[in-house]
Amino acid sequence: MCRVAVGRVEHTPSKLSLENQFLITLEYSREYRTYFHIGQSWGLNESTVDRIITKIENILIKSKSFRLPGKKQLLKSSNEISVVIVDVTENPIERPKKNRKNSTVAKRKSTH
Repeated sequence: MCRVAVGRVEHTPSKLSLENQFLITLEYSREYRTYFHIGQSWGLNESTVDRIITKIENILIKSKSFRLPGKKQLLKSSNEISVVIVDVTENPIERPKKNRKNSTVAKRKSTH
């Protein structure tokens, strides 16, 4: 893990180690849980979880070893996708039954 904190002064030291902060970021990235639920698991406030995740993400972005390949490099690669699996779950939605009691009846004017 990168220990980058050049030029930054932390007023209050974090109660969590850098490894645990990284673990919180991985939980968020993998499970996409809310800050509230992650905070409940770790005994932290939502805003603290947000600051931790933002800090670790910025460290990873600045690190050269965690960069994704660019578009040109992906187009040049000889990797071919042979199988694509898509998980689609359908949930039927029941529509309300038509009921005369629930609909308003308008009086039609005859135009003769």
